[in-house]
Amino acid sequence: MAESTATFLCALTCQGSMDHALREAKDRFDLEAAKHIRLEVFVREQNVPSDIEMDEYDSKAIHVLCLVNGQPVGTGRLVKMPDGMKLGRVAVLRDYRGKGLGREIVKWLLRRAGEGMPVYANVQTSAEAFYRRLGFVPEGDRFMEAGIEHVKMSRHP
Repeated sequence: MAESTATFLCALTCQGSMDHALREAKDRFDLEAAKHIRLEVFVREQNVPSDIEMDEYDSKAIHVLCLVNGQPVGTGRLVKMPDGMKLGRVAVLRDYRGKGLGREIVKWLLRRAGEGMPVYANVQTSAEAFYRRLGFVPEGDRFMEAGIEHVKMSRHP
């Protein structure tokens, strides 16, 4: 199956074997599943106001959905901005964290951003090491967003 079909199937062997699929969320079902995951992780777990979490960029973004055994468990998005591609809203349901799925979501989004395209993200400082391992470097001062400390991180070609 070609990646151009927006579906990328692979087997994860980080901590045991977990078959998962990553695909672009385009239809109503997939977009609602991505929204549900974001609401669970950011709004319910981290107390981010829902009006901040769901924003005007959702309709313009490329969304990815991660499925395990056919069930949606993770998501992320990529938005074309004037200064590059902005990666964000990467979320994995609690029971599926620590299994490498977040890394796979970010790698999928980086491939979609394309070669030679600068990519940046405003990341929670608690996830800074995660993004460093994926080649991102911090830029500028830390700042508060939705009551959570963040730092801008970039990955340049």
